[in-house]
Amino acid sequence: MQCSPDPEDVAPMAVSTHDIPVFNEAFDPYGPEGFLALDIDTFSKFMQRTDNRAMSKPTIVRGIPWRILAICRSQQGNRHSVGSRNKTNHNFGFFLQCNNDDILQKRGMWRCYGSATLEVLNADGPSIQKKIHHSFHNSEVDWGFSNYDNYETLISPKEGYVVNDTIKLRCRFTADVPSGANYMWDSKHHTGCIGLRNQGATCYMNSILQAFYFTTGFRRAVYNMEVGTEPNESNIVLAMQRVFYELQMSNEAVETNSLTRAFGWDKLDAFNQHDVQEFCRVLLDNLETKMKGTSEEKSIPNLFRGNMKSFIKCTDVEYESSRTESFYDVQLNVLGMDSLERAFEAYTAIELLDDENKYDAGDFGLQRAEKGVKFVELPPVLHVQLMRFQYCGVEQKINERFSFPEKMNLSNCCELSPQLTEEDCVYSLHAVLVHSGEFHGGHYVTYINVNLHESTVDPTVSARWCKFDDDVVSRTTTDDAIAVNFGGEKTMNSSAYMLVYVRDNAIDQVLAPIPDAHIPQTVSRTFEMERLHRNREKKKLEEEQLCMNIALVTPDIVATNHAFDLIDQETLHDQIPHEIVWKHMMTAELYQFVHDRLFEKSARPRIDMFDSDEEAKEARRNSINTINPRSFRFRLWRMTDGYGLERLSQKLTTRLRPME
Repeated sequence: MQCSPDPEDVAPMAVSTHDIPVFNEAFDPYGPEGFLALDIDTFSKFMQRTDNRAMSKPTIVRGIPWRILAICRSQQGNRHSVGSRNKTNHNFGFFLQCNNDDILQKRGMWRCYGSATLEVLNADGPSIQKKIHHSFHNSEVDWGFSNYDNYETLISPKEGYVVNDTIKLRCRFTADVPSGANYMWDSKHHTGCIGLRNQGATCYMNSILQAFYFTTGFRRAVYNMEVGTEPNESNIVLAMQRVFYELQMSNEAVETNSLTRAFGWDKLDAFNQHDVQEFCRVLLDNLETKMKGTSEEKSIPNLFRGNMKSFIKCTDVEYESSRTESFYDVQLNVLGMDSLERAFEAYTAIELLDDENKYDAGDFGLQRAEKGVKFVELPPVLHVQLMRFQYCGVEQKINERFSFPEKMNLSNCCELSPQLTEEDCVYSLHAVLVHSGEFHGGHYVTYINVNLHESTVDPTVSARWCKFDDDVVSRTTTDDAIAVNFGGEKTMNSSAYMLVYVRDNAIDQVLAPIPDAHIPQTVSRTFEMERLHRNREKKKLEEEQLCMNIALVTPDIVATNHAFDLIDQETLHDQIPHEIVWKHMMTAELYQFVHDRLFEKSARPRIDMFDSDEEAKEARRNSINTINPRSFRFRLWRMTDGYGLERLSQKLTTRLRPME
């Protein structure tokens, strides 16, 4: 229910409140969640006059203020007079308010999605809790309940909600990153991470690349790869190194155009979503092929490859047939399963071959046997592909609820041995890749626990989950990263489709940070030179937009021309030197510039027109003030080749004079 109050022509009462301080220096004002508290004294008096209001102190979440708003609202339609127990003409309104300050109002249109639990505490029993979900925007800054609960229930001494005429309101809420045309979110400043720009429909690729980047063992292997002799445009190794280097060193979202060009994709391919699992496998296969014969040849297998044994074992005789196969990911059914544990159990379940389905054991004849799969070697990084997209008569996405744990033990699915101990079967969740939408399209984001390594080294450090949504990176809660992505009817077709687990005894090896100084010099030198060139080109482009090209045509040059025009066009373009001047140059500055070029160069200090700091501006003003207009013994005229009638009607000054 929308909370826009209907004020009456009655002055609101000043209400005494006691706010519980919730600010703490360690609190992240750009984080995902907050807590609000408001105690209203003399609650009975507060509810006697329409539009009495009480507000909590703000809590800053996502960089904007949030408050509890309590309002005494008039009943609509005099419902209290028809069979209502409410003896007052007012209802108690309880709302969450977002950004009712000028912080974002001056920025025009903005929007911020939030969810909250609005709670009235009970002194003796369970509290009243009501949940809201809303997309707040500049025209609708609050949301909640105009009639939160029956007034008589709230004030009844037996119920325990109002004690000593004081009611205690609490609110826990989470918020997404605000959006808007003039709202800029600084991912690097708020999270220490940056995102990847979407080329049109490359969010699926961005989600995989972020998961690979934060697998620092893989990033280190990519840094150490040999670039080879392939052309830069088609060199996947160079493109991967560039993306990873920019993700580590840049302060702005990183482009992936060079990577897609290296794949041989055109602009149309960037607007088509590819199969995520296929893209992941093709990328790893390509890099693994290029690593052969180098020092990094075993890097990818040592990180992602495991082995499983498919076996058929007779139950009545000593006979077993088995085959060991390698895998780089595990595909698990979601349909009919409710959890990751159950899906793994089904994947490694034993099938009994009996009766008409007995196994032919060669010399032993037909025998009863057990058929199944067991893991005999588990990789340090386990990619679990959840089969959300299937063909069940029609192509569809399976959005059934499917839970997965933050910690996982796969010992029941393994054939333990000296090479695979129970300790090797314990995994921690590192990344959750999520798809929102239908079978043929949607949006992909990634949730990554960016300090899994730190929390393993120091148990006092808690998980720090971040949401990577293309170029926007934000802090998020553990519940939003995990539980919210289980899927189900209430999740609006949003659910996890790929999980990345890291083996606990390999975390220190796989996720160890890579300091900037440890990046190979060949890599850093290559991309720092690229960055320097890119910055020069950017500056050149910016300067070109602020500059213009002029040709200084002197009377001597005009006198040598015997054609119809004042000067021959070929002479103008090919023989006369051209100069670049600033478009916003004052006339006096232009005269001084021409004097220095054609006559005698002055001893006046050179002023950088593009330097925008205050000291440079002051130096320029002082320089202009020292120019003596009477010292110039020439005049400047502007020549134009336009003879249209519209020009004749305009008052165009062709003679430029410096200010006296």
